[in-house]
Amino acid sequence: MLLVSAAAGFYPPTKPYCEGIFPTKFAANHSKMNAFSGKYHQTHSFSTKCCHLPASQLTAAAVDWHKGIGILDFFKGKNIFVIGATGLLGKAVVEKLLRSTSVDKIYLLIKAKDKEAALDRLQREIISSELFACLIEKYGTTYVREKLIPIVGDISKPNIGMDCESIDAVRKNVHVIIQSAASTTFNERLAFQS
Repeated sequence: MLLVSAAAGFYPPTKPYCEGIFPTKFAANHSKMNAFSGKYHQTHSFSTKCCHLPASQLTAAAVDWHKGIGILDFFKGKNIFVIGATGLLGKAVVEKLLRSTSVDKIYLLIKAKDKEAALDRLQREIISSELFACLIEKYGTTYVREKLIPIVGDISKPNIGMDCESIDAVRKNVHVIIQSAASTTFNERLAFQS
């Protein structure tokens, strides 16, 4: 299973150039000032052997530029689970996946009290949004509804608020998880605040 986080970006599953992904002799200590408190504190930075290879050892990856880097082939027939699909980024990702790839199903974590409310929210906030107009015009509403499967959940709860049946469905059927959810409580305290 591949996890894609909005914060980290998309990294296709490829074999790394070298195995050295752990801190090496290139580790260093630094003294940096905290911008909020004005106090200095020790930080550590690490590099990997991959980052310090001589240019002569770096090789270009063989890419067929007519086929791209393989993202379309990667998503072909896959089931995707999108967390945060009702947000701006989540909607854009879902629409792009439906329009540009041949994914099988897209499971969407939707905050709702029950399955019926999740279906209603899927229709109201995602399928009926202006972003999906071209997709619906091209393929029809039935196609979009068949591809999108709402799952009741809540990212602020244990097991992201999913029941056992939904957890099993995701575990058995999903190949890729895309996490684009965020807290919408804008007055939360930050971790470094006391």
